[in-house]
Amino acid sequence: MRTSGMKSLVAAVTTLVLSGFGTTVSGSLIDLGIRAEPFQIIGPAQGAAFIEQDQGLPSGTLAYFNRFLTGPSGGFVNDGAVDDTHFTASASSGAKFGNITWDVTNTGFELSYVFLKDGQDANGLFLYHLYGVTPDQVFKSNGNQIVTIDGVKRISYITFFGVPFSPVPESGATLLLLGMSCGVLGALRSKSRLS
Repeated sequence: MRTSGMKSLVAAVTTLVLSGFGTTVSGSLIDLGIRAEPFQIIGPAQGAAFIEQDQGLPSGTLAYFNRFLTGPSGGFVNDGAVDDTHFTASASSGAKFGNITWDVTNTGFELSYVFLKDGQDANGLFLYHLYGVTPDQVFKSNGNQIVTIDGVKRISYITFFGVPFSPVPESGATLLLLGMSCGVLGALRSKSRLS
């Protein structure tokens, strides 16, 4: 076998093997929309219950991580499962926009939802904005993420919710691919020595 053909085959096998180890694609939060409710959602437990019902999740699915208050005495509350060292948050334009990042790697959790609250609108309804998290960002945000109620209303707080992380056990498929690739490379190497 000619050397250029051997190099092409090795490159193809290497690409096949490495593709099985996963790649990440940049993404952003998923805007799940504004909710105008006749009732006020008070505290993280009610927030989690509201999201679970809204998204059709079983009760008790979500864990409350932390929340950021935008008022004069604002900041992270640190009364949930993940402390503020895993988040950044700030408010701009009179708290009409929030800038957030997260890195919950090695906390035992993955981020699922970001939930914002405003006061009441002119009709007396309480405003909330719900964001989902793209699969590539459940552990770490892809840079700074901008969140808002509607670009006009002021954000009262930003709350982070997620689920416990359960690593998927190795099914053996990756090891099988790696073994097959090594076997093919070994056979090709032996054949090239014989020719």
